[in-house]
Amino acid sequence: MSALPKIPSPKAYYWDEFRRSYLPVIVFVLVLGCSINLWMGHVAPPVIVGEVEIVRSSITATAPGEILDLKVDLLQRVAKDDPIAVVSVMEDDTVQATIRSEEADLVILEERLRQSNVRILEDYESLKHGLAMRRVERAAENVNLQHAITEFQRSEKLLKERTVSESEHDLAKTTRDSLQEKVAQLDTLISEMEASLVKLKPPDDASGAASETDPIVRAIKGKQDAIRMASKPQVIKAPIAGMISAIYKRKGEKVVRGDAIVLVSSTESERIVGFVRQPLNIKPKVGDSVEVRSRSSGRASAMAKVLQVGTQLEMINPALLPVALQDGVSEYGLPMLIGLPKGLQLMPGETVDIRMAAGR
Repeated sequence: MSALPKIPSPKAYYWDEFRRSYLPVIVFVLVLGCSINLWMGHVAPPVIVGEVEIVRSSITATAPGEILDLKVDLLQRVAKDDPIAVVSVMEDDTVQATIRSEEADLVILEERLRQSNVRILEDYESLKHGLAMRRVERAAENVNLQHAITEFQRSEKLLKERTVSESEHDLAKTTRDSLQEKVAQLDTLISEMEASLVKLKPPDDASGAASETDPIVRAIKGKQDAIRMASKPQVIKAPIAGMISAIYKRKGEKVVRGDAIVLVSSTESERIVGFVRQPLNIKPKVGDSVEVRSRSSGRASAMAKVLQVGTQLEMINPALLPVALQDGVSEYGLPMLIGLPKGLQLMPGETVDIRMAAGR
């Protein structure tokens, strides 16, 4: 007798039906979703690319000469105003012409100072002579005043005794008042001349050198310093804090004006330089929010603000483009500046992907 076929349970029956009818569709949808996410996040080229701004400063020679000492090494960190190199100045035609020009100006200034000292001395002697004459004049007028006062007092006494007329008394009074006014004016004039004499008094030293505060003396000192500076070795300092990223000249090498000696790169940055790739379907504005995503492990991201937007297309650094577009192809995009998010640990020069925030 043959065995009866085994009848599956309802639960197993429905599971087999679900697996045959719906499971392939669900798996297909999940795979499609993962593929789309993988493509958009890791494979498809981003619409906006960027890199953390690199701040560099090329330190150059300011005059022809020879590098006597190079005080830094590659990848060494330096602070602002740290000495970078000592360069001896080679007296080429330009430097010699500068020195001769400074020396000629120095001779002119010294002659002006000598003539100025002579004029000051002449004015001082003339003023001193005039002051002496005014003092003599005041002494004489003071004697006349005392005599006029005595005559006025005598006239008043005689007027009471009716031995002089009123007109004679008035004349004595007028004479006294006139001499008093004249003596007072002479006193004022003498005081002003004495004050001017103190200001104009030449130095007590025999050389007759002018004061250090004299404008011509300061100009001469400035010219002398310029001549010394034009011929002494120059210490070149770092204009910014950072790291020595390149060395172009070594100790003992000759340099001319404008030759690059080292390159200093800042170790920190505050902005990202981004480019909107063509076609320009996105037109960012200042103040827009964007998502900045690093290309390092973990693909960390953070929100940032657009600081500036360019007005014309600029060439995009090929290193920011997909590998397929890096071989001899120039691509242009709309540049913009983005504030560096504080939450991302990004280094200057690091490449990032940028996406406009939803609902901007």
